[in-house]
Amino acid sequence: MKIERFLGLITLLLLLTALVFFVVYISRSSTFAEISPPRSLVEVELAGPAISSYLWTDRSQDVVVQAFILFSATLGGLLFFKAGGW
Repeated sequence: MKIERFLGLITLLLLLTALVFFVVYISRSSTFAEISPPRSLVEVELAGPAISSYLWTDRSQDVVVQAFILFSATLGGLLFFKAGGW
């Protein structure tokens, strides 16, 4: 019973993370599109944190990640409330 509550809490936090990610993605979608791809390994090493933004320019990756997070959060939330909630 404690395991279901723990899993439910973790997945509810994942749901909140997914919602925050979606809001940030919508508000910064034009910024993501402006980042040019690196042309060499040296540019990748020099880019540092900017490369993580470049990796999220493909919208199909975003949809898959968001769908997985929302699915796991929903499933965990159902387990959480079935176990008695708080």
